[in-house]
Amino acid sequence: MLSAVAGGTGALLNNILPATVAAQSAATPIGNAGHYRLQIGDITATVLSDGIIGGPPNVYAGDAPEAELEEVLRRAFLPTDVMTLNLNTLLLEIDGRRILLEAGAGTTMGPNGGHLFDNLRAIGLSAEDIDLIVISHTHPDHVGNLRTADGGKAFPRATVMVPSADWAFFVEGEPDLSYMPVPPEFRQRFAANIKQSVQPFAGGIELYEAGAEIVPGLMTIAAPGHTPGMATFLVQSGSDQLLLTADLAYHPVVNIDRPWRPGPDRDQEAAATARRRIFDQAAADRTLVLGFHYPFPGLGRILRTDTGYAWVPAGWQF
Repeated sequence: MLSAVAGGTGALLNNILPATVAAQSAATPIGNAGHYRLQIGDITATVLSDGIIGGPPNVYAGDAPEAELEEVLRRAFLPTDVMTLNLNTLLLEIDGRRILLEAGAGTTMGPNGGHLFDNLRAIGLSAEDIDLIVISHTHPDHVGNLRTADGGKAFPRATVMVPSADWAFFVEGEPDLSYMPVPPEFRQRFAANIKQSVQPFAGGIELYEAGAEIVPGLMTIAAPGHTPGMATFLVQSGSDQLLLTADLAYHPVVNIDRPWRPGPDRDQEAAATARRRIFDQAAADRTLVLGFHYPFPGLGRILRTDTGYAWVPAGWQF
């Protein structure tokens, strides 16, 4: 009966819609928005997608029993052979300055990144409009867009800030990445991509210590473990807050709803301690959270449960 009604309605609409409307509908591009705007007190914030990356689920849930991990993924209607991670950068407008938190991956981690610039254009901006870029840690998926294909500055006017401990470990030194649960050739590309990505800004890079206030309304919170100097970000205006958790967790299904530890954490115990400390505070304060790798737009809240935590996605604002 429903099929008959639907078919009849379709035929009726085809007969009464003007030809111009039908032509416009046919020409409408297929796709979804890669930007999402919200207000944090007086601060305008926009989540800008740089696309997606991904890999085997056991990389992101390093201590998960294989059978249990597969079952959890199936129950969440997720594939069991690959875990997709989003790249959610955040643009802040504070006192006339445009501040980008995380630069995104570009193509350093695969062909599905690098959409940040298209999404900037979609909101009427370009890379030239960015004044400051603050990086939580220097992994390629957070710095990859800093360099153009020909080796120049992708953000020609921007100052770039990175944690001093990460700069010393990944850029000034030759990092030992043997802890990463990936093939050796991946580790080599990973290390090389970091140095290449930040090179255009190396002469004027600004280093910060996690815990510092970057500008009024933007505070960094130390979260070492994933990398030596990783920071999370707290954006605050009036009574409104937004917490950016960087790579404390990769995907809510395996790192929040379940307590499994990400394999790429350099210091597993330190990372677990930072995760508990920051998640406990976010749950106690009912703070709005943005996860860099969570399903776009990556916003929600962390609920404390009897056994750990649960992720509660935020409803969209229209």
